[in-house]
Amino acid sequence: MANLSNINNKFLVTTGGNILIGKTAANNAIVGAQIMSTGDINSTVSGDTVARFNRLSNDGEIIRFQQATSTDGAINSLSGRIAIGSGNTGIFFDSIREVVSGHDMTTNSYSTNIDLGRSAIPFKDLYLSGTATGTTARFDTLNNNANSANIIYRSGTDTIVGGGSPPNKIYVQDGGNVGIGITPTASSKLNIGGLNSGYFVDLTSSGPGGSRAIRFIDGGTPTKYNWLVGAQHNVDNTFEITASTAVGGTTFNSPLFVVNQSGKVGIGTNSPNEKLQVTGKTIIGTSSTYTSNAGSLSVNHSSGFNGGIVDTHSNGGARYYTRVAHESTGSSSAGYWHIKTNMLTSNNIMFLAKFYGYVYGQGAVVDLQHTGYAYAAGGSVIAQGVQNNGNVSGMSSAIYVTAANEVCFRIDLVGSTDYAGLWMDIGFQNPTGGNINFKVEAQVWSATTNYYT
Repeated sequence: MANLSNINNKFLVTTGGNILIGKTAANNAIVGAQIMSTGDINSTVSGDTVARFNRLSNDGEIIRFQQATSTDGAINSLSGRIAIGSGNTGIFFDSIREVVSGHDMTTNSYSTNIDLGRSAIPFKDLYLSGTATGTTARFDTLNNNANSANIIYRSGTDTIVGGGSPPNKIYVQDGGNVGIGITPTASSKLNIGGLNSGYFVDLTSSGPGGSRAIRFIDGGTPTKYNWLVGAQHNVDNTFEITASTAVGGTTFNSPLFVVNQSGKVGIGTNSPNEKLQVTGKTIIGTSSTYTSNAGSLSVNHSSGFNGGIVDTHSNGGARYYTRVAHESTGSSSAGYWHIKTNMLTSNNIMFLAKFYGYVYGQGAVVDLQHTGYAYAAGGSVIAQGVQNNGNVSGMSSAIYVTAANEVCFRIDLVGSTDYAGLWMDIGFQNPTGGNINFKVEAQVWSATTNYYT
């Protein structure tokens, strides 16, 4: 059968059953339209719209896509805009608001139940230039890849592909560790870095005079007290450390430690009146045991401690020093108690030393006072004097000097030294000025006249 055509071949039906409009042969490179006997429809246009689909009625389906008579998807119109999708999942192109949003193709309405990608088939990269808002952002670890769920924020000027590792502004690892200005470490939930100077963290209240605080909470079923560190949380113009009122509690209303704007520190009080004010009992020294009924201040130290219980001074020029000096071993033989100090006869120094206590072996009260003056030019202790106020006559104190010009005291208890509990106070000053830090270098019981040489 011959081809059927109209005048000038504007419309042609070929013997093969193809319909050609505006062309004489089936060829997609030639302007015109063709409907092939296979059902294939092709339209070729130069410089104009290729196809128009005009739905005159209300909003709804414009084009339906089917396979074996089953609908696979559609293009819908809604209020002068279109949506493309399948079933209840589609994308709506809102030209009025200039946004792309989820769409339910079945009801031809907006949808908030549509996800972008899924765990098994995720999108690769997402690039945003504006603001991302929403209630939830979820990043799943895929295929047991420990790094696939990391969240990294970098500035727009950073090189991300090639050229080494760009600096991370915020880095959230899939394990929950966060780094700000630095890659987080495995041992810390929050790492902040990237500064050599300036401020790492600012805690700013929403209005003037507001509280700023950090809480430390015992997780799970609490077995410990919680803590709060804050500023102006309970007391105006004050930094504070506060424990919760109960185990695992979240009420923090009784500060344990405060520092106010004047630099005054309070322990047990919220309003210190001096540089340090302690309300309650205080222990000073190496022993952690409070001496029963000792009053507000208990000054304790271990038996081997070679420092003073109390050591007060004015820039070292004038000083008062006291300590539990010695407790002898059980010994009934006579001997000397030798005390070596760091006072030098090569300095100008004036002192008053007091040795007192009790000797069980004699039933004796020890109360000796020894005064003296070391003159640098003379290199020895001069103008010294000793007074025995105890109940045993003959007890005395003498001074000898080591080769290094160190002043040593030699206490003679005359009789038995069995269980001698002794103390020592020394007050001294440098009449010509100068900073001298007193120290007991050593002490020993020995029958030697001059033990330290």
